[in-house]
Amino acid sequence: MKMKLPLLLLTLLFTPLTKADYVSVFYTGWVNPANNLNIAISNFTVPVFLYQNIFLTRTNGSAQAVKCDVVSFPASYVHRRFWLLVPNETVAQGMTFIHNTNPGLTQITNVPVPPGYTLWASGELLTNMPQPNANIPCPIPGSIANIARISNFFGGILYRLQNPIGGAYNIRLPIYAGMQFIYTSTSSRPSAAVFDREVSNLLLSAGPEYINIRATVQAECSLSSGGSDININHGPIMLQQGVTAYPSNDYTLGLNCTSPASASFSLKGTNPVSGKSENYTQCGPGGTCQLLFDIPSDNIFNQYSATTARSSGNKNILIRSIYQPNAVPIAGDFTGSAVLTVLIN
Repeated sequence: MKMKLPLLLLTLLFTPLTKADYVSVFYTGWVNPANNLNIAISNFTVPVFLYQNIFLTRTNGSAQAVKCDVVSFPASYVHRRFWLLVPNETVAQGMTFIHNTNPGLTQITNVPVPPGYTLWASGELLTNMPQPNANIPCPIPGSIANIARISNFFGGILYRLQNPIGGAYNIRLPIYAGMQFIYTSTSSRPSAAVFDREVSNLLLSAGPEYINIRATVQAECSLSSGGSDININHGPIMLQQGVTAYPSNDYTLGLNCTSPASASFSLKGTNPVSGKSENYTQCGPGGTCQLLFDIPSDNIFNQYSATTARSSGNKNILIRSIYQPNAVPIAGDFTGSAVLTVLIN
């Protein structure tokens, strides 16, 4: 009796074993304390300023290990790269700083980045280790190491100030910076060791560092008089029984500020009158003149010293002189003078 037995042919497919030798370490906290930037901003409606070579003088510094991944220990090469995560907008002391670009860095768009941020990276610096290390330890997350600056990185950060407000400020702009080190047995960069997809989360979890900026923002304002004399003409004055004050017509002085600013105005007579406030001045031998102004847009009326609210655009300052004759008036022409001081804040 013949029996036919089925023949089972099994083909076993094996994925070739690949060996990747690397230690990959990610550090944060290296930048702080960075340079302090002193800037003076004036005559701009939309100022742009560059914090150039922000990390250039930071030759070395303490950094905190936040993640380490080890596949194998032998290493002959080290790949180093600087990472920077920047908020697209930062509001500081009422002003909006818009992050424009990072000269010297490349924007990274092929990895996850949280909304409202932009991720940047330096070029990678490959270094041949003179003495291969057969046992590179993996630092414990949270431990501190002394890290040297990557020699090929001279990047800056470019900001645009959207709504400059006149004044002197100490401003802190947050950034998230990290250094990546990948130690390998060959000069090839192992894709398995790359933390690129994790970079944003690693940086955010470590917390921000700050760019410290001492800024003097000078608002651009102009007066319609152009700084020339203001002439107020009373014209003929006919004295009347029981009337002690004769106001001139208002002189309209225009103030225009291209960025939010407050302005302080004060009037002071050049020939003081005894017993009167400083906005009085002698007007000939027969009387005195009182100087006052209104700023209707700020609900300021009949003042000789006042400060406007912070705003931009146009304001009208209505200036007048009020002639007050002496008990014994003297007929004839008269002149008087005063000084209007304008301080832009």
